[in-house]
Amino acid sequence: MIDVWKHRWLPNPTYNKIVSPRRESSVSRVSDLFYPDTRIWDLGKLKENFYQWEAEMVSQIQVSDGSAEDLLVWPLTPDGSFSVRSAYRFLASEMLLHSLWLCDHAQFVWKFDPGFAPLFQKRYRSFRDLLEAVMLKCSQFRVALFCTTAWSLWQQRNRLREK
Repeated sequence: MIDVWKHRWLPNPTYNKIVSPRRESSVSRVSDLFYPDTRIWDLGKLKENFYQWEAEMVSQIQVSDGSAEDLLVWPLTPDGSFSVRSAYRFLASEMLLHSLWLCDHAQFVWKFDPGFAPLFQKRYRSFRDLLEAVMLKCSQFRVALFCTTAWSLWQQRNRLREK
């Protein structure tokens, strides 16, 4: 059974996990979001438990007729099967996010400019997610500054690794 709050079950590569705050509710599994004894979304439960945009995303998911068991898939491959290659790419992406955003040195650099402060209110899954947030929320100047600063941090990281 798929846990509504812990598993990454939404069909969106950017927002594949519920981010709405968990309310006091009997909803814990995806099946709890259906009308009883059906596989039809209970729109009232969706609206009660999720942000509007999440409720709309969930309501658009086509549900199987019930003849197949629910299963978890690896979201980083087209066929949903785990591969070492996809895991390696994921880890490389994590390293990039850590090196350019999360490590102490990078945090010091980014926090020096209060214009980037709003970006610290959210946790990002990848550097790509972070860059997307910068491009959506920041001015053109800030986007250029972000890219230049990230490039400088990467160059400095590479110089340190060469020593």
